[in-house]
Amino acid sequence: MVRTRGEAARAPLPPPRHAFNRSIPRSDCSLPGTRGGTPPKMDPGGWSTPNTREQVHPYIREDLKNAKMVSIDCYSQAVFQLEEGVLATRADEISDLNWFNDHIVRTSLATYCAADKENLRYAPFAKLTNRIIELARGNVTDVEDTYPVDDFCFVEYDRPVDRIEEHAGLGAIRKPDALGLRRSVAQRLFTKAGKPRKKASVRWSDILLSLELKEMSDQFDKQRTRRGLAPVKLAAVKNIRNTKKKSKAASEEPTEGRPQRPDKGKKVEPFKANILEPLQDRNQYPSNKYPLSPEMVAVDMSIQVSTYALELLSCTYGTRSHCLSISIKDDEVFCWYHDASGIVYTEDHISIIDNFELFAALIVGFACCTPEQFGILPSSVVRPRVPYPRNFPPPNLDESTLTIADAHTKQDVAVTFEEYLLSQYMLVGKRTFLYAIDTEPVLTKQKLIVKLSYQVTSRKEEHQLVDTAKKAGVPHLPEIHLWGDIWKLSDGARAAFLSGSDGNATYEDRVLRAIVYTRYSPIKPLFAENCLLIPVMVDQMLDCLHDLRYKANMLHRDISVHNIMYEKKGDYYNFVLIDFDMAVELPKDSTSSYKTSSKHRTGTLPFMAYELIGDAYQATVNEPHKWRPKRHLLCHDFQSLFWVSLWCVLVLFQHTQTKKGQEQIIKLLKRWETGDLEAISRTRGTLPAARSARRV
Repeated sequence: MVRTRGEAARAPLPPPRHAFNRSIPRSDCSLPGTRGGTPPKMDPGGWSTPNTREQVHPYIREDLKNAKMVSIDCYSQAVFQLEEGVLATRADEISDLNWFNDHIVRTSLATYCAADKENLRYAPFAKLTNRIIELARGNVTDVEDTYPVDDFCFVEYDRPVDRIEEHAGLGAIRKPDALGLRRSVAQRLFTKAGKPRKKASVRWSDILLSLELKEMSDQFDKQRTRRGLAPVKLAAVKNIRNTKKKSKAASEEPTEGRPQRPDKGKKVEPFKANILEPLQDRNQYPSNKYPLSPEMVAVDMSIQVSTYALELLSCTYGTRSHCLSISIKDDEVFCWYHDASGIVYTEDHISIIDNFELFAALIVGFACCTPEQFGILPSSVVRPRVPYPRNFPPPNLDESTLTIADAHTKQDVAVTFEEYLLSQYMLVGKRTFLYAIDTEPVLTKQKLIVKLSYQVTSRKEEHQLVDTAKKAGVPHLPEIHLWGDIWKLSDGARAAFLSGSDGNATYEDRVLRAIVYTRYSPIKPLFAENCLLIPVMVDQMLDCLHDLRYKANMLHRDISVHNIMYEKKGDYYNFVLIDFDMAVELPKDSTSSYKTSSKHRTGTLPFMAYELIGDAYQATVNEPHKWRPKRHLLCHDFQSLFWVSLWCVLVLFQHTQTKKGQEQIIKLLKRWETGDLEAISRTRGTLPAARSARRV
């Protein structure tokens, strides 16, 4: 038997306790802004967040606990699309060409090793890797003097990377130690003399590869001596930053016999100035000479690498399916891969000195990556207006085209992206992004948007859930026009990472799903014009959530300020609940527990119920395989709705307070929206209305 809303034990809404305190008739949903005076205005732009390096997204540590280690050969097969053993063959070829004894290589390595501070290693590292790329052109098998290897370079960049406006209040401003860029981008940043231009800046969408270097200890002094790298004085290290001055190390080296760039196919002649005999067998000093445990890798360096990946994937408006990174601890190199399914890094600790040839083969592999290998969505899936690589890397998908088959007419519909609307701030998960679109043929006179997100392949499709709810008579649901599965992560690099004994058990394959909605409007600007519409929104959403549970036997599980929209029909405001990605159908037997495909607690953190916040916190502390998520209930969705309404009220009324009151509210909202799990729970607990929320 269907329960009525009164049987759901909901207390009646009290009248708003502010200057516009008057009862609101249920039939009147227009509520002009002039009733009771002029409502205060709200700045929907929000606020800025303190830029601290310690600020880490709450889920990153959890994602790193589930990170998968792979061999360097597996990584090269997945990312570089090289056959097994090709990377080692390239390393042997580089050894035969004797790159290690190239003058620029040796000087850069010696300068890199002699630096006593981390930031003094950035410039020689960039010089070293760029020289490796230069030597590779036309001299290594299958590496030609063509794109991409002739258009890729490493640069030291000592400024924060520009973020997109939508994420200005989330996370922190980041500054990778070095960047892999197209030469056209690097030329925009630096003068011909190598000096940074004052007003030039780099965006996350410009970055092809990010690098993180950590301070090195004295343990590689023996390695340096063993491979004939004479110590370089600190003064020489500092002078390498100044292109007008000649480094002391270079001036002390004899000019006679110094090799220049080799002709195609020729070896680099050895540099014979006071050095030991070059290493004959690279395997004499294995790459794991100084082993690092997974726990050590995931302490600090991995967090920084993953925060760079979070920013890159969140600030590129859906153009990237994955991103690549390099981290260096001491002189040990780790390669990283991040996508919506999880994090992968190499277990082989490749020494820049002892395994220079293999390190050089890796750099050549990154320099030879195509746009798709760097993570750009395949052009066969989303067709850019200007073919790659002319407009590569693209800042967004504007004017790109996607083809979706209409399930009703069986006709292909061309969806053209017109304007980006939202890019979800997320690393591992669905990572939703929205665009305003145009269609050919035209589907409706209404404005449309397309939502694309990386969904677990086993999850029921969103349009099916919405259709089930509509047939059950649930109100305030969105209108859906098109849908389709576009591309699986396992169709790309993830296929190689999914293979193996534990690949399928650890990682979920995800599919990029597109769904075309009627375009609705966000609620924050609406409440800025008319704060009395907040209880109207709450009333309609209570109807929707109640009927969703007791008529359609379904829970939404992701109530947030972004998932409630509205449309105006005359004087009537109709609020709409969107984004059923996390929705779940419940078993008919109320005593049975439903199954979830999620590997961790899902939902929008600032608006999650108290019990689920605590559950998510436990998931980040305990071992993931021991954690079992608590069952999501209707009361949790009701409590999330409470937090949404309270959040809207606080944002609205920060402009009605004194300067001191505004500062207090802004400070509270910062902790609420951008803090970690513990901070969010603690901040909400300080609110006067928090006790009521605990009893919902």
